Amino acid sequence: MKVAAERITVLAVDDEIEILGIISQYLSEDENFSVIGASSVAEALEIMTHHDISAVVSDYQMPGTNGIEFLSLLREQGNTVPFILFTGKGCEEVVIQALNLGADFYIVKGEEPALQFQLLKMQILSQIEKKKSDEALVISLKENRQMLSQLQATLEATEEGILVTDREGFIQNFNKKFLHLWNLSSEDIQNIHIDTFLNRFSHEISDPLIISEIAKTGDEPRSLRRHTLHCPDGKVIEIFILPQQCDRHIIGTVYSFRDVTSRVRAETQLQESRERFRILFEHSPVGHMAISPDGKIAEVNKAWLTLVKKTRENVINQSFDNIIADESKPRFFACLKEILKSAQKHSLELVLVTGEGEPITVLVDGSAIRDSNGTITHIQCILRDITSQRKTEKKLRWTESLLAEIVRMLPFGICITKGEDLEISYHNRHFLDIWGTDVFSRIPGTGGPTTLRDFFSASNDLVEHPIYSWNPDVCKNPDISCRDIELPGKRVIRGFSRQLPGEKKENRVLWAFEDITKFRNQEEEIRRYARKIEVLSRVISLSGRAGSVTHLCELSLSALISVLHFEGGAFYLLPDELENPVMVANSGLSQEFVNETTKINPDDYAFLYSEGKPLFTNNLSYIMPEFASKWGISGSAFIPVLSGEKITGSIHLVSSRPALVSIEEQEVLLGIGREIGNGFQRLNDQKQLNEERRNLENLVQSIKELVIVIDASTSTIL
Repeated sequence: MKVAAERITVLAVDDEIEILGIISQYLSEDENFSVIGASSVAEALEIMTHHDISAVVSDYQMPGTNGIEFLSLLREQGNTVPFILFTGKGCEEVVIQALNLGADFYIVKGEEPALQFQLLKMQILSQIEKKKSDEALVISLKENRQMLSQLQATLEATEEGILVTDREGFIQNFNKKFLHLWNLSSEDIQNIHIDTFLNRFSHEISDPLIISEIAKTGDEPRSLRRHTLHCPDGKVIEIFILPQQCDRHIIGTVYSFRDVTSRVRAETQLQESRERFRILFEHSPVGHMAISPDGKIAEVNKAWLTLVKKTRENVINQSFDNIIADESKPRFFACLKEILKSAQKHSLELVLVTGEGEPITVLVDGSAIRDSNGTITHIQCILRDITSQRKTEKKLRWTESLLAEIVRMLPFGICITKGEDLEISYHNRHFLDIWGTDVFSRIPGTGGPTTLRDFFSASNDLVEHPIYSWNPDVCKNPDISCRDIELPGKRVIRGFSRQLPGEKKENRVLWAFEDITKFRNQEEEIRRYARKIEVLSRVISLSGRAGSVTHLCELSLSALISVLHFEGGAFYLLPDELENPVMVANSGLSQEFVNETTKINPDDYAFLYSEGKPLFTNNLSYIMPEFASKWGISGSAFIPVLSGEKITGSIHLVSSRPALVSIEEQEVLLGIGREIGNGFQRLNDQKQLNEERRNLENLVQSIKELVIVIDASTSTIL
């Protein structure tokens, strides 16, 4: 036997040492056998953890764990080692229990030892061979199941619907794709004959040739064939029929059904597309041409022939450079070389010579056409006649140069902007001169295009109170806008703008800027004197009507608020006997504000009471953040009231919104502060003179004699 050549290790388990010795002696006579003895089940289990045991020979009756319990323990652990049990006579129940638990054989003690151990040896060899056969069968079954699983997975993974029949035509196997293709369930076709399938779909499978091929059974000759089935619903199915053979005998047939409807439709559409392209090519209003890689004309359409005024017979298979003007040939050959090297589209402008000898300018777009191997088969070209366009462009360039010269001669700064950011796309040389280097030098170099907003922003940064006002009255044309912009050095430029015709998204605007400084200076001078005369005359008129200092303060404050458009204000005086200025008049202020600011600390207003300087601001929060936030003040003006060089009080004007006070108005307000201070002095002088007159009158009345007081200069009786 095959196993006789292998080393066999037998584990003998018996509580009698003599029995173990006899088993070892008999079995060890064969050099292929080795025996390991164990006197208990516990010792046997320990041995099995360290040795590869080929078979177990165990006594039944042993102290502690007996042979049946030992067998049961091994089988519970999944150990399938051949197990032979030694039993005494009359132990049939033990034998039956042992066989039920998985014992492979049993031997009854008491027979002839030589025959008994010869039988033991034969059973050991037989059971080992049986175990190996069983294990090989298990492995074979497992491999078969894996192979069948792989075949089934392959069957399901394919895109085709697969059907398998035996040699008699009964369906044996199929995949889900086949069921889906024919809208069937597995119960519909399981173990049915192929004729039943054909009868069920006779309305779709009606071709006799296909039916005869599908219905072949037994030993009828079969070959690999492909059939195309056109179903009534428009579906197209390819059928492949392949005989299934084993040992050169036909055992069945494999049918592959593939739905090629999409492919057939695509091929049909491709053919239709090619036909449409041919018609489009031939009747296109644009000239089309196909040239070979060496530059020969392969095909042209009617528009191309009309363009070059030639016949098809005169140009087909002729070199294209034959009709190219000499000055354009180098460009053509260079472009042809580039097209053959790259897959990109190329465009170039050429001058062609027509059949009538006239030069025409064309724009040629060329693309390389390749086959499935990537080889260039031809170059497809489109030719557009741009002769008239180039002539028109030449006239436009002449017109543009003329307009540019006219613009250069104008004394205005001209520019054209586009987009919402007013990006400058053109400007003449006077444009930068009008704005000046001090503005242009402050435009940051961002790397992007310069915009007109950059000039506006730079001028605002340079001027403390820039003028940026619209002047609709300057130009009566509603399509033209006008604005005045103040620049450093008290320069003023006037800008005119007009929307240029074109697409709205381009938003192109024409701008013209003019330096109007001298005109603006004259206007400002007139306005400044008029303003000064107005305010001064009003305050002088009030100071003449005022009967007291308090009255003068109230009238002056009311006039200033009205003229300068502030919302409210307060008048503070600094009496000689008091250290803190006191509010003597107010207008437009809340009672809470008046109560809290009746007296002010001169240190908080050092610029007024220590330096005698005014303060005009659009945002008081920069200087007095807490005060401005608490009372909601934004624009404000603080004006010192001077009598000679002495500070006698201050005028505070406030507004909840920014209140702009021009430089000219600031100068006028300083003069008003001095005029009011002088008015205080006149009122004080008049008050003092009245007191002196009363004193003099009292003195005269106290004298008993006749007394007359006469003014020496006017001879007036005082």
